[in-house]
Amino acid sequence: MNQQGADRDTQEQEVLAAVQRLLTSHPEIGAIVCECANFPPYSAAIAQRFRLPVYDIVTLIRWMHNALAPIRYTP
Repeated sequence: MNQQGADRDTQEQEVLAAVQRLLTSHPEIGAIVCECANFPPYSAAIAQRFRLPVYDIVTLIRWMHNALAPIRYTP
C-alpha cells in the first residue's frame, strides 16, 4: 500500500487470481459469494472474467430493499 492508499488495479488482479485458483480447484462452482465488504468493487470484474453470478453485500442490500419496499400498483 502506498501513501495515497491501496492500489485498486493490483487488488483487482489479486482478487481475480484468487478466484481463478478457487475455480481451478473446484470447477463445479456455479456462483461466487464475496463475504468481505471490501470486494464489491471487484464483483463486476469477477462476473465478466468468469461468467458467473457474483453476490456481495451490495446485492444483499438491494435484495433486502426490494423485499421491504414492494412495488405499489395503482388501478
